[in-house]
Amino acid sequence: MAKHNKAAACVIGVGAALFVVDAAVKRTRRKRLAGQVVLITGGSRGFGLALAREFASLGCRIALCARDDGELNRAKRILADEGYEVLTIACDVSNRDAITDAVIAITRDCGRIDILVNNAGEIAVSPFENLEIGDFGRAMAVMFWGMLHA
Repeated sequence: MAKHNKAAACVIGVGAALFVVDAAVKRTRRKRLAGQVVLITGGSRGFGLALAREFASLGCRIALCARDDGELNRAKRILADEGYEVLTIACDVSNRDAITDAVIAITRDCGRIDILVNNAGEIAVSPFENLEIGDFGRAMAVMFWGMLHA
């Protein structure tokens, strides 16, 4: 019986130590990132919105760009309801001038961009034989040129 108590105490001790280490790492990360300006492309939903929430929770200033104003407004409301302030800019990253204008607007409003998260993407779901060259061109425009433009 004493053997089991020692094992249980050891497991509890290791768990407590991991909890303390995890909390210390999070505090260090928060201090390092606090105040950083983060631009997230494709930030209005899904993974981009989750990243915005995480960066905001670490004290970062958030700028989101996406093509759809409605989606951006929805994301802004969601984050505002959680207590975060967010700058949103409608922008198609496949358009070099649009992303340039967005970067200028963000730097004018926030002073700089410290972290860029290139998250925008384009997905066509279809059997290969139903796709046309234009489908691939649109995907490349967003996922290659969009990242390069940003």
